[in-house]
Amino acid sequence: MRRLVFCSVLLLAACQGKTPPQKDWRAAAVESAEVKIRSDIADPQAQFSRVALTGDEAHGQTCGQVMASNGQPGRFIVYIDGDGPFIEGVGPSPMDHDEFASHWYNDCVSEGYSP
Repeated sequence: MRRLVFCSVLLLAACQGKTPPQKDWRAAAVESAEVKIRSDIADPQAQFSRVALTGDEAHGQTCGQVMASNGQPGRFIVYIDGDGPFIEGVGPSPMDHDEFASHWYNDCVSEGYSP
C-alpha cells in the first residue's frame, strides 16, 4: 500500500510541473508583423517573402517583403516594441523611399537581415 501511495505522489508531482508548450517568440513576432501589414495595407491576401527577425525579444524588428494582391511589391519593417509598421511603396500611406531606406539599412541590414 505504501508503494502505491508513493507512486501516486510521484506521478502527481511529475504532472504538476508540466505546462503547455509556449509559442516561440520569434514565430509569434513574425505572425504579428504579417497581421499588422495585412491590416495596414487593407489586403488580407498579401503574400510575404524573405521575412526575417533581427534584434531581440524586447527591441527587435521583423523585416521582409510583401506583395499586395494587386501585384504591388514593397518592403516592410515592424518593430516588436510597437513602432511602425513602416511600408515602402504599398498601401494607402506608404513611407517615402529615402526615409524607408534609412530605416531599412539601420534597423534591418545593420542588425543582420540577409534575404
